[in-house]
Amino acid sequence: DTLEHVDAETRKRMASEMIRVSKRFCIIHVPVSDEAEIYQGKKLDLQYQQWHIRRMKRPCPLTEEHLSSDRYPSIAEILELFPLARLKGTQNSRKWLKYMKIDSVLIKRHIFALVSPSIWPKEEETAPYHGCVIVWSRRV
Repeated sequence: DTLEHVDAETRKRMASEMIRVSKRFCIIHVPVSDEAEIYQGKKLDLQYQQWHIRRMKRPCPLTEEHLSSDRYPSIAEILELFPLARLKGTQNSRKWLKYMKIDSVLIKRHIFALVSPSIWPKEEETAPYHGCVIVWSRRV
């Protein structure tokens, strides 16, 4: 959860530095948006923010940062930054939105975070996704 917080030029330098200092792997998670809507990071953040404003009467500051900077990397950009990386979609869109809404209204968030993986069945780990895990490995 870093690449979406910096501009494209800084992102290039970050990726180069991550690759340079890694002994073997770079593993990164990031919300992603693409035209095919397999990855819907921005769309889901917008939906969540609208819900948050209606329910909480104020925007969610972390989501606001994502949306205000509009720095969601594309799949093409990720593959350019991390050549030959493997990408795995994460956070099914319905599941992610449901989790974020429930998490927003709970006081004991740390407990919910521990038990939430068991609440939804595994088959919901399908596209569309909120983000992806990038796994880049040094070929030796």
